[in-house]
Amino acid sequence: ALFLDFDGTLVDIATRPELVVVPPELIDVLRHLNDRLDGAVAIVSGRALSDLDRFLSPLNLTCAAEHGAQHRLAGGEVAQVAAPDIHTVAGIALKLASQHDGLRVELKSAAVALHYRQVPALEALCLRRLLC
Repeated sequence: ALFLDFDGTLVDIATRPELVVVPPELIDVLRHLNDRLDGAVAIVSGRALSDLDRFLSPLNLTCAAEHGAQHRLAGGEVAQVAAPDIHTVAGIALKLASQHDGLRVELKSAAVALHYRQVPALEALCLRRLLC
């Protein structure tokens, strides 16, 4: 089996998650690999399964999305783990983002992503607030 990370491996990191560009040849390469490996190609990502499907259309590959909280098996069966209570963490992240330009919050079904790539000087502050 071949497990491939989406952001930073298959596509370049973008300033905002929705701005990634899928190279035109990537779909053909993934299709060829999946055929050659008898369906044993899987995409791993922190993104939602629906986002991966949109970026990789028309492929319907095996995926571990949202850091494993959502997954699609080779036969197409989709499953999602029970979502943890993320309200407290989401509230902290949203408050931080409202106080600091450049921070961006992504609320997912089972996780919260606090993007600080545009303001790396805030990394330590973000970690302190989220972990304490």
